[in-house]
Amino acid sequence: MIDSAEIVGFVEIKVGSFDVRVPLRVAPHEVDDRPLAAFEVEGDRYAIIVREQSRDAAMMEAVEQASVEALQHLSRKMLN
Repeated sequence: MIDSAEIVGFVEIKVGSFDVRVPLRVAPHEVDDRPLAAFEVEGDRYAIIVREQSRDAAMMEAVEQASVEALQHLSRKMLN
């Protein structure tokens, strides 16, 4: 899924002293049962997958929540 989703931007997350750019990707249209935004990991690849490209308040909140999940995952991976 991560490789097939189009990149529409990046979210920069501070992990310790590192600045990590997490790709923001749009899920394929045939997948519509997903949350507005979710952090996903496939092997060494990761991204925040959004259902649609939008800047409305609900989407921004969903991306913020996915960023928190990304921070938790990356902190465990990079700082341990």
